[in-house]
Parts: sequence; C-alpha cells; structure tokens
Amino acid sequence: MLQTPINVLWTIQTCNLVGTMLVLGYVVIYLKFVLIPLIMAYFMTFLMAFIIDPMELRPYPKPCGAIYLADAEGEVIKESLCRGF
Repeated sequence: MLQTPINVLWTIQTCNLVGTMLVLGYVVIYLKFVLIPLIMAYFMTFLMAFIIDPMELRPYPKPCGAIYLADAEGEVIKESLCRGF
C-alpha cells in the first residue's frame, strides 16, 4: 500500500475512531450503575410528559396579585385575587 497523504489520514482517523469506541464502551460498562437510573428517569419523564405539560401552563398568581384570563371570545380579562381591589 502506498504512503499517500490520503492513506495516512484515513489510517489516523480509523485508529482514532476505534480508540474512541473502545473508551466509550469501557465508560458505559464502568458507569452502568449511573446510566441505568438516568435512562429510567428520562423514560419516566417521557411517559409523564402529557400529564406534566398542562400543569406547566396553569397561572400561578402571587398573593393579592392579578391574573390574566381569556374569555370565550379570546379577550384578555384582568382579575384581582384580593377582595375590594
């Protein structure tokens, strides 16, 4: 095989890729005790997303603050939470 720059670069890149794959494989095996709960947590978040998303959209008013609601026609209504204001 000829020692052209393309062949040298291909050899270096291939060795780097193989070395990276070996290191990543070792890291996955070594950190298995962390990755399993992490993947399960992400999966549970994915399963619960349809319940969590509507909860994020609710207005959380401050005490005696104003909240903004939309009526049936889409007009914004400002309501006070304290009586007499």
